[in-house]
Amino acid sequence: MNNDFKEFKGVMTKVRKRQVDKSYEIYMALYQGVTGEEDYKNIYKDFSPDFFDLIVVDECHREARLRIRHGERYSTTTPQLPK
Repeated sequence: MNNDFKEFKGVMTKVRKRQVDKSYEIYMALYQGVTGEEDYKNIYKDFSPDFFDLIVVDECHREARLRIRHGERYSTTTPQLPK
């Protein structure tokens, strides 16, 4: 994220250590960083289902695809890009 997204400084954050700060407009996170087998690791639930206008999943591997379905079901009002 270093200088690639410097134009978004102040409006974009990288989710780290499962800590959520809802004062930003753009969030970057690894899927594994916002979900997990244990419920407390599913920090995506800290956001309301209609919080995001758009969710982009990049480099979605087959193994992660099953876990991503949880987030898709949770955020039913958010448009999703075709794969």
